[in-house]
Amino acid sequence: MSPTSKHESVRVGNDLRKQFNSPIGYFKNPLLYNSGLAVSDFEIDESTGNKHAPMRESREERTNTKAGHEKRCASGMSLERLPLEVKLRIANELSQFDCLNLMKTSKSMYFSSLPRLYQHIIVDQNYSQFSKEYEFRHFYKSDDQSESEICSCSYIKSPYNFKRFISYYLELHDNFVKRVKEFSEYNGDFMFPSIKHFKCIEIPDSLNTYDYDLSSNLLSFFSRLESLHELVWLNDNFRVEYLTILPNYESITDLMINIKFSNYLNDFSWVNISQNGRRNSVTNIGKQSRDKMLNFINVTNFQIRPFLNSRRLSKIIDGLLVGENADRISDNLKTLRLARFDKDTNALVPGYKDLVSYTEESSLNDLDLGTIKSIFINSKLKRLNNLTNLSLNNCLLISEEASILIDSVNLQQLKVLELKNISEYRILNRANDQVESIRSPSRDIHHTQDETTMNGEPSFIQRIAPYLYSLRHLRIDYRECLIDTVPSFLERIPSEQLMSLDVTVRYNSSKLHNFSDSIDNLLRAYAAAIISGNKRQTLRKLCVEIKEENAFCDINMPLPLNLFYQEISQCTNLRSLRLNPGDAQNPDKVVALIEHLSHLDMLDVFGSSAGGAPHFGLGMVHPTIFDEWFKVQHVALLFLRHNPAIKYIRINKCIFECFGASNKVNPRDGIDRWFDSLVRVGSD
Repeated sequence: MSPTSKHESVRVGNDLRKQFNSPIGYFKNPLLYNSGLAVSDFEIDESTGNKHAPMRESREERTNTKAGHEKRCASGMSLERLPLEVKLRIANELSQFDCLNLMKTSKSMYFSSLPRLYQHIIVDQNYSQFSKEYEFRHFYKSDDQSESEICSCSYIKSPYNFKRFISYYLELHDNFVKRVKEFSEYNGDFMFPSIKHFKCIEIPDSLNTYDYDLSSNLLSFFSRLESLHELVWLNDNFRVEYLTILPNYESITDLMINIKFSNYLNDFSWVNISQNGRRNSVTNIGKQSRDKMLNFINVTNFQIRPFLNSRRLSKIIDGLLVGENADRISDNLKTLRLARFDKDTNALVPGYKDLVSYTEESSLNDLDLGTIKSIFINSKLKRLNNLTNLSLNNCLLISEEASILIDSVNLQQLKVLELKNISEYRILNRANDQVESIRSPSRDIHHTQDETTMNGEPSFIQRIAPYLYSLRHLRIDYRECLIDTVPSFLERIPSEQLMSLDVTVRYNSSKLHNFSDSIDNLLRAYAAAIISGNKRQTLRKLCVEIKEENAFCDINMPLPLNLFYQEISQCTNLRSLRLNPGDAQNPDKVVALIEHLSHLDMLDVFGSSAGGAPHFGLGMVHPTIFDEWFKVQHVALLFLRHNPAIKYIRINKCIFECFGASNKVNPRDGIDRWFDSLVRVGSD
């Protein structure tokens, strides 16, 4: 090797050594980013090895570069020159925060991005922009469309932002024409920022909607929703007066509201029906009367709570849903969800002992038994041929009403069925010793009733089971006395595509005579019914609860160690599982089950034994916001070690995001609604 080559090799080695051993990124040698690469602010002269500042562009060079860029944009394609449809699609692919930044770039992008901000509004005080589970992209597909249309949403979570949104939209709505005139000088396309979807999932607690200014603004706000498609208001402070001032009933397709404190439940005082069947509505914002009936002729999704009793239910259906278009509404309706109370409750009214009687005289005479009759007989609603989603919550039924439901709904098209906290009342044909036995348990009774029927007559759910050919999602929480027909109902469902099953086992002492006086036999019947037919292959979501009925409420019971685990393990395609595990001292069963379900993504365990043995002192050691998470995170880690495929685990109210590759779990807060939609039926 020549001396020159040797010297060059040594110099290169020294340069590499200097670069490798010289830290950068501090004030003497800051980092500069040039073309995406991190470089030092000082360059090394290869001939001398000394540092010197890099060459800077002169002002003339920068000016020439900028002018050349502007010239290329003027002669070619720029973002502002794109068609309006393309700019709208770009805005829909951005979050509300990125969209706000895009609006600041130019007047053209301002007007093309504005519709994206207002088209879909969700009010939810629990929302966090850092929760990636809440996707801002929403897709909607109408009957006349072959592809889904993207409709990205904007979230509102604080009282201040809610009030600011209402007042600003009123100003925007009233002054938009003036602003467009200014924009039209640039020959730019624009679209009016209409609100198509307005959802109040959880209004901030400190927001007083009865405040005079806010109440007045809300009335004005609803009177300007000309293009509203979907209205959701789940809080109990909704006023039916908001509906009376909507400018375009025909555009509404989805109506989900809570009318707990509405005057509508008392009478029709808010509607003035004249002799010719036209209505006049006067609001306290000074609007003139309208000459059209309050009905939503294009509604496909109708969800109302609470209806309280059957008489009011008939008025709600006729006044809010059907109106004067019974035929059209009956053909369009696809989702019908009705709840007696404004919130789900575990109160048992009436008690199970009052669900049967051998005489016409019954303590239930003062209670409401005509829910099905009120919906389909006493109202104007006609046969629902296209209904795919039916939900009844906290209702009293009788077996004979099944024939009304069969005649009024095309059950073969039903895909989602929810029967939550439903009680069936029976009048026996003859004096029955079993009725007396539940009131006098000490008597020695000879049981002769059939296991699945009473007086030889099938129950309500047994009557409708043979018609459920297309059922995919089922939630069943059914109360009965003396008998339990839910296992028989599950076995009789002819559908071969049941994907989701949310079942609640209702136990009371009156049922045991049909199961050899053993609760294990009752639970064994449920366990066998869960995997009957081809359910072990089709089920993707499974939730199993056991509740013991007492005098006034129900009590959660854990799964016994000898039942359900083996049956559930046969459902190898489960993606979501919710259960109440047994003894905390014997977790082998639940761990083995979780390990066996290789496709499991979501795990929800609840109950007193879900988090292992209690740690009473841990709360004092870790007084942090995630205090409850610290108490149970070792259980989440245990489950994750046995099944690294799990993505989320909830232990009672504590949710963990799981990373199986690194065996780590992160506490997550504020995503309970999203989690429930994936593990329960009917929670989305």
